[in-house]
Amino acid sequence: MQLKKVARLLDSYIVEVAPDPCLKASKFLALVLALPDSARDCYDEIYHATDIYLEVHSGLSEEEKMKICCALNYEKLSAEACMHLSHNKKFSSKSAVQALQSQHLKLKSLLSGTNNLESKVNEVNEQIVLYAGKLEISTDSEKLRAHLQGMQWRVMELEKVCKKMQTQMTKIMKSSRVPSHSNSRSLPRLCS
Repeated sequence: MQLKKVARLLDSYIVEVAPDPCLKASKFLALVLALPDSARDCYDEIYHATDIYLEVHSGLSEEEKMKICCALNYEKLSAEACMHLSHNKKFSSKSAVQALQSQHLKLKSLLSGTNNLESKVNEVNEQIVLYAGKLEISTDSEKLRAHLQGMQWRVMELEKVCKKMQTQMTKIMKSSRVPSHSNSRSLPRLCS
């Protein structure tokens, strides 16, 4: 991880010094090759610096240009950088071919990996459908639970109303005071 941070810092530095007309090709190349290939995940910054360097140093020999271009790892260039390189007149046609070949290999490996990925995607889709089915069941049970709670609340409310009515009926019966017990009927129990 530390080496990758150093690589990012060095790449930024190389981009900064690339426009210097006094920078010799050997020094530029030494900076680019100072770190191992594994230190960089992407060579886009190095490509950018090389592009600037070749623009400023247009009087370089073909041999010097080839040495500088060989320092690029075409496999670690982004698709955009490869497309730019393939149209860039400052780079040799050999460099453009190498960049396009590396992109071709990347695409080929991606396509072969896509077949494996397709089966995995189908498997994941089936799992998602199963999970969605479980969610529907849990959603239905949540609805039922909410409905049941609503019914329980309603029953409690009705029991309260029933007790109030029973209390009121008892008061009414006491206040009317029927003289004989034979004529009065006992009230039925309305609530438990």
